[in-house]
Amino acid sequence: MEEMDVTIVIPTLGRVREATELASVLDGLDPGPKQVIFVFQRSDELKKWEDTRVSTLATGLLCGSQGTSVARNHGAKQAHTKYLVFLDDDCVPAEKSWMAQLIAPLAWPKVVLATGQVRGWDDYANPFKLVKKAFMLSKWLLIPYGNPESDRSGWCMTVAGGNFAVETQKFLRFGGFSERFGSPSIFEETELSLRFSRAGKGKIWYSADAAVAHRQAKHGGMRDQDAEPLEGFLLGQKRLLFSLLFGEGFSMAVRFALYRLLRRVLRVLR
Repeated sequence: MEEMDVTIVIPTLGRVREATELASVLDGLDPGPKQVIFVFQRSDELKKWEDTRVSTLATGLLCGSQGTSVARNHGAKQAHTKYLVFLDDDCVPAEKSWMAQLIAPLAWPKVVLATGQVRGWDDYANPFKLVKKAFMLSKWLLIPYGNPESDRSGWCMTVAGGNFAVETQKFLRFGGFSERFGSPSIFEETELSLRFSRAGKGKIWYSADAAVAHRQAKHGGMRDQDAEPLEGFLLGQKRLLFSLLFGEGFSMAVRFALYRLLRRVLRVLR
């Protein structure tokens, strides 16, 4: 089987069974990667995974600190390949050629990041079924919109954290994921997408053919899948996003004030 110069990094927490099953699926990719790294945040889960896995390719690492950004950065530092692919532990490639489809646009001029279709976000996708593009952002308040199951490939504005690719050296040179978002976290993919686009003076390509099935596991993961983020937590994460991208000046303050106002209006309308 042909092998590509790619490392797949998967952060995982509380999903040993899913990680074991996913490792077996990744063994069947054609072409396949050189490395598959599962980054665990609990030593007991790493041991259980190592005792039960049947994959001949995947390896497990223990990350001392908890958090998606920390785990992804830790895995990336162990990569010895030209390309990095980031996959979530509850996302399964839809086709054996998924990785090759995801990586291909990185060889094109101006492409800094490449992302792909995410199937199964039913609750999120339904209001946007008529939107033809995926992973877009409102320009001023950076509110995400678009259909993650779009069948139209093209330019987009942010990656799907559980299904994207980048050149390893660029990922490391541009600083990887910001670990300031902590754990649990949201908006770290948005911040990375915009920062990398600026630093690389390039764009993000969405490939509809590079699809994964999002199983939306109800257990494990970085935050409770059944719970809505608390308002204070959401506002704190949004303020950090604005601060990292625009600094602590007037522009950030205005954006954050408008975002808080929008949240209040939405709560009243509910």
